[in-house]
Amino acid sequence: MTEQMPETGDGDWASDIGDEEDLASLPGSDDDSVDKHPVYKESTTIKDLNLVVGMKFKDAAEYRSVLRDWCIRNGYDIEFTRNEAKRVTAKCKVESCEWRIHASPIMGGPTFQIKSLKGNHTCARTYDNKLANASYLAKRIEKSIRDHPTIPIQQLKNRILRKCNVDVSRFKVMRAKKKP
Repeated sequence: MTEQMPETGDGDWASDIGDEEDLASLPGSDDDSVDKHPVYKESTTIKDLNLVVGMKFKDAAEYRSVLRDWCIRNGYDIEFTRNEAKRVTAKCKVESCEWRIHASPIMGGPTFQIKSLKGNHTCARTYDNKLANASYLAKRIEKSIRDHPTIPIQQLKNRILRKCNVDVSRFKVMRAKKKP
């Protein structure tokens, strides 16, 4: 014989549960899809930038540019061991330094993400950085040249040293000044 549930009289059994706002969503649902990884913003100054695993960049070009600028301004000379469309790996040029970084795209788009960052830089700061080529310098001194087209090379060289923390030759500054 079957047991019958006692009737409450009002017929509205759902009223005991409460409002929808009181219900928690399941883990992994759309409500929990807030990404906790930092995203690089162009307004961030390089000196305040802290590269961390999970940091995202809009594409590979932005990642390479930011990494290059960060290394130059912090005095680290790196080499790209893998520099492909789908993955970029770089390491410190100093053999005794174990610093290494790897980034690749997130599935489904061009967004690049730092996947691994190993070691700390144990090397000394370098002011002679091969990453600071004439094209890089031209972008950094473009405004100075536009405002003062007759600015002397030595004055530009001193500005680059103060602004980018890199010591470059006068000839490299001349090549950068001639770039459009």
